[in-house]
Amino acid sequence: MPVLKKEYELKNVFDLIPHPENPRTHSEAQVWEIANIIKKIGYINDIVIDENDMVLSGHGRTLAAQKLGMKTIPCIRVYGLTAAEKRIYCVADNKIALNAEWDEELLKVNIEEILKSEEIDMRSFGFTIEDLRSMDVDVSSYFDGTDGDRDSEFMPKLPDEDQDLSAKEKDLLLIVKFEDEDQQQELFDELNGRGFKVKI
Repeated sequence: MPVLKKEYELKNVFDLIPHPENPRTHSEAQVWEIANIIKKIGYINDIVIDENDMVLSGHGRTLAAQKLGMKTIPCIRVYGLTAAEKRIYCVADNKIALNAEWDEELLKVNIEEILKSEEIDMRSFGFTIEDLRSMDVDVSSYFDGTDGDRDSEFMPKLPDEDQDLSAKEKDLLLIVKFEDEDQQQELFDELNGRGFKVKI
């Protein structure tokens, strides 16, 4: 088994080049999930790059770091891989992780302890309300009492009616899951009616 030459270094996150044939996609919502866990506990996993700063592993983390405005991130630079080996690693690193399964009982125990430990942003560990319900985890505390039947992942806090909207415009990504298009339209109409420019 060959031992690769590798070096640890900090790299400007915007200098990293995504692998042009990386088959793993990262939605805007998933990138923000990664960003939230980084904000919660800090940056842990290194990005794997080749001699030319091309990302072999860690495309999602790279995008999340860019979202957070991080200037540098820790990388492991590996030397000596052929183009075919880089392609193999890029695919296998993602696929092999998907082949693992959960111990459902231990997963439930862990999540219940996490939820008890402190106020948790659901985006910090990637599980939706529906996921938790399927494991019989009590999720009642994530709904406000007047709208408890609404099955959106996050209950949006709407801006006050008299909020000054003349300040400098700022983009804000709000991810909400709805049961149907009527609920989506309801929130869109309310925000739009208060003077916000909303895109769905």
